[in-house]
Amino acid sequence: MTPFTATTHEAATIARAGIGGTVTIVRRLKAQPDWVQGDVMFCNGMAGMIHTHKLPLSPGKPVWVKEGWWFCSECGQQNFMAGANRGGSATGVYCVSCDAFKDVKTDPAITMPRWASRFTLTPETVRVCRVQDVTEDEAADAGADWTSGGSFYDLTADLRNIVGPAAWDRNDWVMVALCKIGGVE
Repeated sequence: MTPFTATTHEAATIARAGIGGTVTIVRRLKAQPDWVQGDVMFCNGMAGMIHTHKLPLSPGKPVWVKEGWWFCSECGQQNFMAGANRGGSATGVYCVSCDAFKDVKTDPAITMPRWASRFTLTPETVRVCRVQDVTEDEAADAGADWTSGGSFYDLTADLRNIVGPAAWDRNDWVMVALCKIGGVE
């Protein structure tokens, strides 16, 4: 099983949905393709060369989720960055076991070992589209927030924050994956 490094936003969305739920991952593609066929992206290179790139997620192929994490030195509890700033504290991260904010060094998602992961994702559908073609339901399931007013503009404004404002303006290609959330195996 391969790792999938989740952004803090993606990890929080996965945690809110919980094991057994589903989540939509909307991620800007690093290699912006000239065209797409199935799960392969094609990019025109120099001297007429064509480069191919596979999507980071494939239907039916489970991945384990890497997310920001840290250990509490007082209680020894492993904590996750998703939801760590509960209560809006700017001075530290929240330890669930101690029920207190801690000023600790956190570890980025890229450093998370397999044993520390709490979720696996099994993509059910994966598609590539332009970011402005993401549907309202997909954007909401990806964690875009309806609470700021409830209009589609508010939803797309939040989606702009997820993929980046420049990506929205360029109408970059994104991967939209509907994933089933499972526990660790």
